[in-house]
Amino acid sequence: MWKRFAFSAEPRTIIGGRDFYATPAISPDGSTLSFLAWDLPWMPWDGCELFVAGFNADAEAGEPVLLAGRDGEESIWQPTWSSTGVILFVQGAGELATVPATGGVRL
Repeated sequence: MWKRFAFSAEPRTIIGGRDFYATPAISPDGSTLSFLAWDLPWMPWDGCELFVAGFNADAEAGEPVLLAGRDGEESIWQPTWSSTGVILFVQGAGELATVPATGGVRL
């Protein structure tokens, strides 16, 4: 995953190490980045993982923390932040799940 400032010609890596990334989103308070990631030979419908990482005003991300999913085993779709800082997403065969950004139990 990359960032690029309008005044800079060179993009910089925010998060790296996986084959694919999708649906990056910043929490309502701007402190946390969420994203999906997966590796070949899998495609996201085969299985992917939902991560969060601390995020600061300089667009630097901390160490990613796995919240849900399993590469090649369990799919996650459409993760989005609620106005209260909870991540909402669809998991597996269409079950609705929520996980607070700080961790916790699915509802």
